[in-house]
Amino acid sequence: MEDNKGQILLYQTPDGETRIEVYIELTALVVFAVQIAVSGWWLQRFRFGPLEWIWRMLTYGSYFKIRLEDRQ
Repeated sequence: MEDNKGQILLYQTPDGETRIEVYIELTALVVFAVQIAVSGWWLQRFRFGPLEWIWRMLTYGSYFKIRLEDRQ
């Protein structure tokens, strides 16, 4: 039985050399950080996320305002 622990981080090339790949993890961290930044910006301006807004309108059969009112 093969041991698949660390399969994402380590892989073996056809010539038998073992390489460490961290691009997957770095890409995931960058995407996660961008999502956090964009979601903070979005929720300062809108009540719901875009898909949640569409889902609510389809569920309740009525139009909901998505933008927040100016609180100045």
